[in-house]
Formats: sequence, structure tokens, C-alpha cells
Amino acid sequence: MPKTKLLRVIVVLFLSVSVFFTSCNFKKENTPNEGSGENGGYTEDSGSAEDSGTAEESGTAEGETDQPVKPDVEERVIIDGLHLKYVDGSYSVTDYDEELHDDTEVIIPESYDGIPVTSIGDRAFASAEKLNFVEIPDGVVKIGSMAFFNCERLSTVRIPDSVIYVGQGAFERTAWLRNQSEGPVYAGKVLITYNETIYSNTDVSIKENTLGIADYAFASQRNLREIVLPEGLISIGDYAFNGCTALKRIDVPETVTHIGYSAFARCEKLTQVSLPEGISTIEGNVFSECISLEHINIPNGVTEIGYGAFSSCKGLTSVIIPDGVTYIGV
Repeated sequence: MPKTKLLRVIVVLFLSVSVFFTSCNFKKENTPNEGSGENGGYTEDSGSAEDSGTAEESGTAEGETDQPVKPDVEERVIIDGLHLKYVDGSYSVTDYDEELHDDTEVIIPESYDGIPVTSIGDRAFASAEKLNFVEIPDGVVKIGSMAFFNCERLSTVRIPDSVIYVGQGAFERTAWLRNQSEGPVYAGKVLITYNETIYSNTDVSIKENTLGIADYAFASQRNLREIVLPEGLISIGDYAFNGCTALKRIDVPETVTHIGYSAFARCEKLTQVSLPEGISTIEGNVFSECISLEHINIPNGVTEIGYGAFSSCKGLTSVIIPDGVTYIGV
């Protein structure tokens, strides 16, 4: 055989062998290792493409991702002078700029871009000089402290039944509050104040369907002897009965889920208290200086007892604390 032809045969054989082993190596890299499962031998890139990437895409499409996706919303918005702030899934009215609103009447929107408005922040409308009418939409549950403080011309306020909390002084120094008759004053279904000084030992019954008692509502009413709270009541605000020195007993309805800070402090003649199973926290100073209180039974649902909750209760000899309590403020 001529040398030239022999050399060509050798080159062809060499190339064939190289291609064969190259093919074998490629298949080996993509063959699963024994005992490592179906995808055990996949490289990181191929695993991400076929497993992680596919799962992530389908999870996003079907809403099955582990972490909640924050909605694409504007965190701060100004509408006709109303400043809205997005917090925890809803909007709160945080401020009001009269210069951006030509009218003396304000109608707060129920929602913005499909997201509800659920609260009015502390001092949101304070000292608005021209404001004389406000309509609060259904769905608002909270009116913050001093929200309309010193709005002297504010004479009409429409408040929905959805409101269950009204902060301290929310309507102080308004024409609306000045025009209220003597006795209990309601903002929607929340009793916000008792619009007169109680003289002589007096018993007071709060009307049915009341949902909340506002901060300081009866504070320092020294002649209030007994208060009857209705079933359906949900919230008792901070300092609500603080300093009611003639108050002898209090039966808190089972529907109540919140009793505020120092709510019954300095009730010197208070001897009997029944607390509902629905509360989970005994707030700080709530019965501080109740010197006649001898016994208290903490409900089973309570997990926290705040600082000074029973401080200076000199007559207290028996406190039953359930096993579920994990924190006691000292």
C-alpha cells in the first residue's frame, strides 16, 4: 500500500476514535449518579433551568410563592389636600392642607385605587381654620388623638358605625362638640366623653350597640359610682375611667377584646372586677392605685401583664394567674 494512502487511513481512524470518546464523555456528564435521585447528576445550570426556574415561574403564575408580594401602590398620595399614607394594606389620612382644597367641606374617600381608607391619624386635621363639614366614610375604624383638635368652625361631622376607636381629644375645641347636649356624647358608636361633671353619687348606663369607649371618656368623674357596660362593647380606651374614685364595681362584657393603659387606675373604692376571656393583654397601670381591690382573676386567654398593672393595690391579697402568661412587666 502506498505510504500516502496509509497515512490517510491512520488520520481517519484517529479522528473516528476521538469523536467516539468525546460522545461517551458527554453522555456520562448528563447521566444521573446512582442513588442520587432523578436529577442527582445534573449540573447547577441545567438544574436551575429545569427545576428552580420552572417552579418559580409556575409559583408566580398561580400565586403560590412563600413570601407575600407587596402590592404595587403609591405609599403617599395627596388628593384635594388630603395626605394619604399606605400602611399595612390600607390608607390612613395623615394630614390636611387647606391651601390645596378650595371648599370648606371635606368628604374623605372610601378608597384610593381600590385600596380602602381605614383610619384618620393623630392631628390629621388639627387647627384647620376653614373646615366646617367632614364626612368620614364607612370602613374607617380609627380616629386618632386630636384628629380634629382646634377646628373651631367644624360644626357637622358624619361618622360611620364602623368606627370603634377614637383617640384623646379628637374633637376638642370644635363647634360640633360644643353643640352637644349634656351627658354621654357619641361619635358613631363610640362614646367619646361625658359632657358634664357628674354631681352626687351617680350610676350610668351606656346605651346598647356601643362599640367603644374613647380615651379619657370618664376620666376624673369622681362621683361616678357604677357604670353598666353593654354586651357588644369591643374596646375601652386609655385612661377611660382613671380617677373615678367613687366607682365600686365594674363588669366588663365578654365581647371586650381591649382594655387600655391605666383605664381603671386610681379607682380607690373599686372592690369588684370581672374581666372577659377575650383579652390577651393586661395593659400597664390598668388597676394601679385601686387600693380597695382585694381579689383579681386573670382570664385564661391572657399572655402578658404590663408594667405596674396592679401597682400600689395595697389591699390586693389574691391574684390568680393562668399558665398561659409568658410576660409580667416589672
